[in-house]
Amino acid sequence: MLGKMDCSGRTDVGRARSTNEDHFLIAEMCKSTRVISTSLGLDHQTRLFGEAKGVLLMVADGMGGHEAGERASQIVVDSLIDYVLNDLLWPELTYSPENLIQASLLRGVEMARQALTSDAREVPQREGMGTTLTLLLVTWPIAYLLHVGDSRCYLMREGELKQVTTDHTVEQLKLDLESGKATTEQKQRFDGVNWQSIKSERALWNVLATNAEEVLADFHQFELKVGDTVLLCTDGLNRHVSDKEIGSMLSKKITATRISEELIGAANEAGGTDNTTTIVAKFISTAQLERAQQEVALQEVGGLNSDTKDFVISELDG
Repeated sequence: MLGKMDCSGRTDVGRARSTNEDHFLIAEMCKSTRVISTSLGLDHQTRLFGEAKGVLLMVADGMGGHEAGERASQIVVDSLIDYVLNDLLWPELTYSPENLIQASLLRGVEMARQALTSDAREVPQREGMGTTLTLLLVTWPIAYLLHVGDSRCYLMREGELKQVTTDHTVEQLKLDLESGKATTEQKQRFDGVNWQSIKSERALWNVLATNAEEVLADFHQFELKVGDTVLLCTDGLNRHVSDKEIGSMLSKKITATRISEELIGAANEAGGTDNTTTIVAKFISTAQLERAQQEVALQEVGGLNSDTKDFVISELDG
């Protein structure tokens, strides 16, 4: 036993919007079997569960109007849950080289894009809807990250905060092209673009959308360590809260639930002009877990509203 994961997710409509177009997911990946008939004394239809094989984290920020944006992010999250459960070859996560795992996850994202397109055909008003997606699949100690749009993944390690993802905004793309950091594909795709015609540099050049011809997802693979903290968030957080402030909050020796609440609170206090969603995952030692459990117990005694608590503990087996 190497340690455990303290993980919490929250989403908030903010102070300026009337609807929340963000969605998030925290899910433990376990294989199961349902007993049809046996002589073992088990009840009929008993479902047996194996050990957790991984943890799936996702945030998605929809766009395309109130109903369409919320619908887009929901469709993509639902579609990827279905893909992971029914189509992802789990042995690939343990025995396959990085490029095969990348290809497998990209298949799931492509299926999600197709689900968006299919839904828009049924309701033409949803044509053009889309969503960002930042997906982290953890099979301890390896993390696989798939990213489209301007939601973010941060890694906090030994007091240093690193943004793992790159924003797919026009502003960031221009910086990458000017500095030579852009990929060959990006250079070819945007050669000769009239940047003056683009009204907002915060505009996204890459999202999962009904009118997208292909999925252009970034893929990263990295190794986690006990003591790391990972944050997934939509841009409602980072447009109001600086990386320095985010790092300061992630460094606090408090539960993931409280950190997630403080991050959203800071975004709202600074304006809250957008929906804000956060997932905080702390990869902690057993001793840290015991302290966290004690803190949660004290919060419950103090009468904390139940819908603000989301305390998830997962085993991290090597």
